[in-house]
Amino acid sequence: MIKNILLVVLAFATISCDSNIDAEVVSPDKKVQVLFFLDASGVPHYQVSFRNEEVIKASSLGFTFENIPSFEGNFELVHSE
Repeated sequence: MIKNILLVVLAFATISCDSNIDAEVVSPDKKVQVLFFLDASGVPHYQVSFRNEEVIKASSLGFTFENIPSFEGNFELVHSE
């Protein structure tokens, strides 16, 4: 279940988007919450809670490559449902 939610968060990280928008994904039983947000530099972060207890502190997302520039900042959140 958490694996599926994290995949959704990673999908958010690949979207161009407005940095004032946070996105939250909640499991059907409401036990797992994943918060996705962008900091002031457009760096994507996520945080995971289980039964309202933080199990993964806010952590940054990004991709580092050998031969091309990294995807670590300047993201924008354009849409969240």
